[in-house]
This record gives sequence, C-alpha cells and structure tokens, in this order.
Amino acid sequence: MPDSKKITLDTDLTTLTDQELGTHQQACWDRSMAIDKERERRNALPWVWGSDEKTVTTIRKALSKPAHRGADKPEPWVKPTSAIDAYLKGDRVTHDGDTWVATGRGMIMDPPGTQPVDQPELWRSEISPEV
Repeated sequence: MPDSKKITLDTDLTTLTDQELGTHQQACWDRSMAIDKERERRNALPWVWGSDEKTVTTIRKALSKPAHRGADKPEPWVKPTSAIDAYLKGDRVTHDGDTWVATGRGMIMDPPGTQPVDQPELWRSEISPEV
C-alpha cells in the first residue's frame, strides 16, 4: 500500500487521484461546516454576554456585594470559579504590577493581559495619573 501524501489547500489538484480529490473535497466540506458552526456560536455571544451580566449583577445584589468590584480600591485579580466571583465590565483589579479595568462583556473569567480570539478586549490597563 503506497504512503498517503499530505494534501493541503496549496496542493496542486492536478496531481491527485480521483479518490484523493474526493477525500480532499469531503474534508473541505467538513471544515466549511465547522467554520459555519463556529460563526453561529460567535454570533450568539452578545446575547449570552447580556444574560451573563444580568446573572452576575443579580448575584451581587442578592449577596449585598457592590455593583463593581474594586471601585474604590482595586483588588488583586483572583481566578473566578463561578458566576459568584466572575468579573464584569467596570470592575478594577491589580495584576502583574498594573491596575486594570474590565472592559469585556459577560462574565470575565480570564486574567488581565489575555485576549480570547472570540471576544472584544476584556481588560484595559489603567494609566495612573502622573504626580
């Protein structure tokens, strides 16, 4: 049995057998469907984020916690374990020697300085006023 060659998007299609063309075409269709599903997921995120924000806000009210964490004095960033301790837009933290303000949507579970590819900016470094 001959070794199968690696077929990529740059492969010259004229060099492929009929079977290889069919396999490659099916792989492209499968990948296209996966891309469509990922786009649908990303398009739904704004609605998910809105629901997340309402959930965290409601939890904070129910637990008599301030609307924004670190509003008066930023707290050190701690990895959230659930909606109870998730960060929201407007929360302030310290992390890696800087003060950060949350700018993302929904429950922010990632640390300052990281950026998931499927979300807008999560954190912005605050610039301390010069004295």
